[in-house]
Amino acid sequence: MSSRGLGKTAVRGHAQVSGSRGSWRRRNHTRVQKGATTEEGNRTNEGDMAIQDVGKRQNDRVKRVFPTHSLIIQSKGHHRELSRQVQTFTDGLLAIDPPIVGLDKTIVVEPARLHITLGVMHLKKMPKGSPSLPESSTNPAVEETRHSDHDMQEPAKTIEGALDLLASLRKDIMSLITGGSATSGATLKVPLEVMGVLQSDKNQTAHVLWIGPKKSKEKSILDQVANLVNNSFRENGFITEKRPLKLHCTILNTSHRKGGGRRRIAFSKNEIFESDAYKNIALPSSSMPLVLAEEGQEQATQKTLTDFHVDFGRWNVDEIQLCAMGSRDAITGAYISVGSIKLTEN
Repeated sequence: MSSRGLGKTAVRGHAQVSGSRGSWRRRNHTRVQKGATTEEGNRTNEGDMAIQDVGKRQNDRVKRVFPTHSLIIQSKGHHRELSRQVQTFTDGLLAIDPPIVGLDKTIVVEPARLHITLGVMHLKKMPKGSPSLPESSTNPAVEETRHSDHDMQEPAKTIEGALDLLASLRKDIMSLITGGSATSGATLKVPLEVMGVLQSDKNQTAHVLWIGPKKSKEKSILDQVANLVNNSFRENGFITEKRPLKLHCTILNTSHRKGGGRRRIAFSKNEIFESDAYKNIALPSSSMPLVLAEEGQEQATQKTLTDFHVDFGRWNVDEIQLCAMGSRDAITGAYISVGSIKLTEN
């Protein structure tokens, strides 16, 4: 080899070693893209995998499904005495001076929006022109085929499907209410006889104040109807949450607070139960409070949650509604129903 040729080789070799950093990075980047197993390439690939993993977790969070509709028993402002009693009580709490810690008028539920929830779910509206397909099949062979086909995506639950299922339950619901007698004239009633709190903590604060029926070993007609509806919607895949059903009518909820930022601020449950506003509605039996389980628990102790006897009357129920969550009627202020079933014979 001539000295000139050797010189060219040396020059080329020198350029590969001591050339510009940009050229070296471009060559190294090319090797990594081609799957080179250099140490630098391995570190790059590991970094890419980590970034992809973070992206996947972010996508999972983005894809989290939130409920859009709820099955409720709604007062709709028709029960004037109930609305009056609740407003008198909450007005009394707001009038206390100095104010109850954490209490604000924005966390008070309006009388027209008082309701009892039987279940929440994520629903979509069926597109126009779509064939009317059942949400689930009663044919065991079809069910077995559908569930064994892992490549087949579970169809989205629709408003129409939820209303069809609700309508199919009416006959059994009316049988529970009337005791099987078509001429009984019986109606479903909600007794509002205990008051309690949810999402309580060791600092004697809570996020929800509610009234509702007291818990008993013998299931009332209301319990049987509520469980029938809730269990049917669970079995058909509409209700997916794991929490057990707890019948209650919320009158204070800190999630409604305005001006508090993203962090929820609790209220003092002790100050509420020691207030004159509460004493004015408490029954003598409240000196021996019932002890019920905190939400999501099977058992309760004196340290968890105490519910006190009150009397807000008995609420006649004439229908079960499927309502859009967060909706508001422009005139009444109640939740907007997308469909319902009547619980009266006429």
